[in-house]
Amino acid sequence: MPADLSARAGSGALVDAERASAWRHFLGVGGDAAVVAARARYAALRDEALPDVTAVDSSSDPLSGLLGDDGPAPGDDVWAKYHANVELRAEIDQDLERLVVEGLPPAHFLEATRRARMLDVLTVWASNHPDPGYRQGMHEVLAICCEALERSAGGSYEAGDAYALFAKVMAGVAPLYEMNKGQDAPVLRLCRSFRDEAAATLSLGPGFQAVEPQLYGLRWARLLFVREFAADDCLKLWDGLFALSCDLKKPLPALIGKACVALVCAAAPALADGDGDDQQALEVLMRYKAHVSPSVARVLDITARLADGRGLPPV
Repeated sequence: MPADLSARAGSGALVDAERASAWRHFLGVGGDAAVVAARARYAALRDEALPDVTAVDSSSDPLSGLLGDDGPAPGDDVWAKYHANVELRAEIDQDLERLVVEGLPPAHFLEATRRARMLDVLTVWASNHPDPGYRQGMHEVLAICCEALERSAGGSYEAGDAYALFAKVMAGVAPLYEMNKGQDAPVLRLCRSFRDEAAATLSLGPGFQAVEPQLYGLRWARLLFVREFAADDCLKLWDGLFALSCDLKKPLPALIGKACVALVCAAAPALADGDGDDQQALEVLMRYKAHVSPSVARVLDITARLADGRGLPPV
């Protein structure tokens, strides 16, 4: 990898053609040999999660897995796996049908090949990660991974490449989808942490502190800010976050928390306009793009300074 790769990622200078390989490096996917291995692994996982029922022996029971019995009989497990993923695929496909990412054509992800590839990748990942399984919003994270790959390849790309990138991102982000731990859920702890850090760092008034941080922070953290930035800017933001995670050897959620503080910093003037009104603060934070247009470079600079201990930049 070029010596200046991280610096260019942090300054928004990566070009589309190098982004996929840069993300593989930052996320630890590996080089060419690892990419080939990842494709083979995805093919095996896909065959297991999405079996070809047309090739099943006619003596097997197509109702296996539907009758609430003690499990499939020998030879019926293919049908059981098939049925287990029918409802999952329907849920995912419904989300994909509505998928729109700002900065891309409204029907971009409705194109048949893109949609089918994403449906398979999400099904395979969820089948192999039953906790948390598929959750709404994961399709938006995958969408940015796919857009990076498509731009780098100049068109079509291997589904296994999308799975490998998505799986590495989700290795850090998936815990943020867990909600079975009450107030100790990782995403709620992250939300409280960045809210308290922002309040201690900035003069934001009582209105900001009165807004429960999970109301907006869940979306920010789980989707890696996909809805707060248009596609081009989101790609550049991810460039910088992945580079920081790699260079500082910090887990991705730690950088996401600092980036959340950076977004609050960028919103400080709009939050101050409310004179401590919690409704104004809620409006700004929930409809962030309508009130704040931070540059990616500024968000990444603040994120890096908070992450490495330098503190906020001088005003």
